[in-house]
Amino acid sequence: MAAKRWGLIVLGIVIFVVVVGVGLIVTAGYLFSRQVEVREVSTENPDAEFDKTLAQFEGQKPYIEIPSPSDDTPPTVHHEQEKAQVQPLNTIHLLVWDPGERKVTRVNLPYWILRLRGNKPLNLSSRQSGLRSGVRLQVTPEQIERHGPGLLMDLTTREGQRVLVWVD
Repeated sequence: MAAKRWGLIVLGIVIFVVVVGVGLIVTAGYLFSRQVEVREVSTENPDAEFDKTLAQFEGQKPYIEIPSPSDDTPPTVHHEQEKAQVQPLNTIHLLVWDPGERKVTRVNLPYWILRLRGNKPLNLSSRQSGLRSGVRLQVTPEQIERHGPGLLMDLTTREGQRVLVWVD
């Protein structure tokens, strides 16, 4: 009789933990989805969208400079643009052109998402970013904060995709 009662108590606790866990996951998913903004725009002329965005950064060199795939210049992280003090950043913006789908996608992410990993480096490798084989770059969130608001990267891949990244 006592064993049956303990079994019901343990079952009740397990059910309670599962229900609370699912509730926390759903709440976290909802809060995360409210922080991330994604908009897609079909366009025949993506260059106009990129030019309009790049006009904000007139004369500014990207912090991470990745030459076109046909260029033999190695990729560069311009650490000389970093300041002594970390500057608070709010949002990471991405503008992405996918020639296969003929869509421009705008993504706005809160900067704290980058900070969830701590100060672990973000790896940009040839496989994921269209860099030449064997090229690997690492940039930490703190280095980006030392760079401060501005243009981070303007990348065109071998496949014709274009990615513009900036922070504010």
